[in-house]
Amino acid sequence: MHIPSGRGICENIKQEGAMIELINKEVEVKTPDIIYRGVLVEVGANDVHLRSESGWIVVPMDKIVGIEAVEE
Repeated sequence: MHIPSGRGICENIKQEGAMIELINKEVEVKTPDIIYRGVLVEVGANDVHLRSESGWIVVPMDKIVGIEAVEE
């Protein structure tokens, strides 16, 4: 499942109802500089929280260009 990028990603996520399906699943959160991989734990108005092998990752929402479930 791919969450669209660009402005208003929070609105896109809510409209698609996709974020609820991704909670507690492994995802890739893409920014212009890096791709973060971990279990999606929380989505706030300003950031996304992932639990990764190396610890917690908090990615600001305004930096995110896409979120995808990791296919296993």
